[in-house]
Amino acid sequence: MSGAVAATLLGGPVGLAVYEAEEAKKDARRAARATERANKIQTAQGQIQDINRRRQNIREERVRKAQILQASQNLGVAGGSGEAGATGALSTLTSARNAAIRGGQSAAISISELRNEAARAMVRSQEHQFTSDLGFQISGQAFSAFAGGAG
Repeated sequence: MSGAVAATLLGGPVGLAVYEAEEAKKDARRAARATERANKIQTAQGQIQDINRRRQNIREERVRKAQILQASQNLGVAGGSGEAGATGALSTLTSARNAAIRGGQSAAISISELRNEAARAMVRSQEHQFTSDLGFQISGQAFSAFAGGAG
C-alpha cells in the first residue's frame, strides 16, 4: 500500500494533506541539494578553466620573453635597458591578466554561494508555505466538523 493511500485511509483528507506536504518538502530539499551540486560542479569547472588560462598566459609570456631576448642578442644590445623594460612590461601584463582571471573566479564562487543560499531559502519558504497550507486545511476540517455537529 502506498504512503498516500495509507494516509488517506488513516487520516482522511487531513492525513493525505500531511503526507503530501511532507513529500513536497522532501522534493524541495532534493532539488536544493541538486542545485548546490550543480553549482559546485560549475564552480570547479570554472576554476579548471581559469588555471588553464593562467598557464597559457605564462607560456605565452615565456615565448615572448625568449623572442625579446633573442632579438636583443641579434641586435647586440643584450642586457640593455630596452630589453629590461620590454621583459618587465611583459611580466606586468601577464600578472594583470592572471589577476583578472582570479577576480573572475572569485566572483563566480561568490555567485555560486549566493545561488546555493537562495535555493536553501526557497526550500525554507516552501516548507513554511506547506505548513501554513496544512494548518488552514486542518482548521477548515475542524470548523466543518464543528459546524456540522452544531446543527
